[in-house]
Amino acid sequence: MKISAYYPILYGKEYLEASLKSVVPHVDEVLILYTANPSYGKFTQLKNPDSKDEIMAIVENNTNAFRWVDIPATHQENQHRNMKSIYLNDSDIIVAVDADEIWDDLDLAIKAAWDSNHENINVAGSQWFHFWRSFNECHRDGFAPTRFHCKNGKQGTGLIDKGTVYHMGYAQSEAITEYKISCHGHKSIPGSWYREKWLNYKRGQTTHLHPDSQTVWIETQDFDKTTMPSYLKDHPYYGLDKIC
Repeated sequence: MKISAYYPILYGKEYLEASLKSVVPHVDEVLILYTANPSYGKFTQLKNPDSKDEIMAIVENNTNAFRWVDIPATHQENQHRNMKSIYLNDSDIIVAVDADEIWDDLDLAIKAAWDSNHENINVAGSQWFHFWRSFNECHRDGFAPTRFHCKNGKQGTGLIDKGTVYHMGYAQSEAITEYKISCHGHKSIPGSWYREKWLNYKRGQTTHLHPDSQTVWIETQDFDKTTMPSYLKDHPYYGLDKIC
C-alpha cells in the first residue's frame, strides 16, 4: 500500500520542519505543490516573508522521498489542492497537510481512514487544537477538515476521530500573520482584524477572534504545552508567552 502526503505551499517555513517530522515517518513520499502567488482567491501587495529557497531547504533537510512541483497560478484553494490528483494517482492513501499542521499519532489516523471505507475522510473537530499567539492558549471548534483520500473507498465522505492535529496557523510571527491575512480566504470580515484582534490582543478582553466567523473562537482556553510531541517542544516558539 502506497501512502503519500501532499502540502499546498505559498509560505510556511515557521512550522514546516515540525510538520514534516510528524508526517514523514508514516508516509512513502511527500509532494510539495509550491506556488509563488496567493492561491486562496485573494491578492496582496505585501511581500511574502518566506522565499522558495527557504521552503525548499527545509524540505530537503527533512526527507529524501519528496517531489517538488511548481504549479501554475491558481485562484481558489480547491484548485491548488486538486493539483495533487495529477501527481498522486498511484497512491492508495493521500494525506493532505498544511505547513502549519503538526500531527501526533498520524499512524492511527491513517489506519482509521483506510478502515472507514470512505473515499474522502474528514478529521473531527475534537482532534484539533488551534493555537493562538503562543503554545499556551488555543481554540476548539466543530470544523472537520478533509485530510485523507483513500483509493479503496466505496462511500463518499466519512469522519474519523483518531490522531491529534496541532494547528499553528495563528501562533506565527507578526510578519507571516499580516501577510497571511492579507491574501488568505479568511479575509471576508471587513475591518482591521490584524490590528484589533491580533496585534492588540489582550486575554480576557479581546474576544471573537476568528478572522472569518463570529460564532467560533470567542475566547481562548488554556493548553498544557508539556503534552506536546518533541518536535514542538524543540520549536523556538515553545518557550514564548507571546509570539511576535
